[in-house]
Amino acid sequence: MERLRGAGHEIRALRGRSEPVAEALEGCDAVVHLAGEPVAQRWTEEAKSRIKSSRVDGTRNLIRELSGAVPRPKTFLCASAIGVYGSRGDEVLTEPSKPGEGFLADVC
Repeated sequence: MERLRGAGHEIRALRGRSEPVAEALEGCDAVVHLAGEPVAQRWTEEAKSRIKSSRVDGTRNLIRELSGAVPRPKTFLCASAIGVYGSRGDEVLTEPSKPGEGFLADVC
């Protein structure tokens, strides 16, 4: 965030806002969605449900809200965790790399 601000960009954090998302993001060129239940916890069935729901439902709700924005942001970036590739040791991973296996890879 500091690098973006230093480059002259305006940052709007939506955490805890009560106003509709579309209004809060009016005039924004890009949305970076980094929300979600922390994965650094014991993965009980309840925790796994919260982790998945916070990403799937949270992103779905944000997209629904953004669909009403006029004009809509040109860019939408969503990241939920770094676990999409799984634990692969020293293997070099890039965008075309296949996803890993397991709960976190599936959620991502």
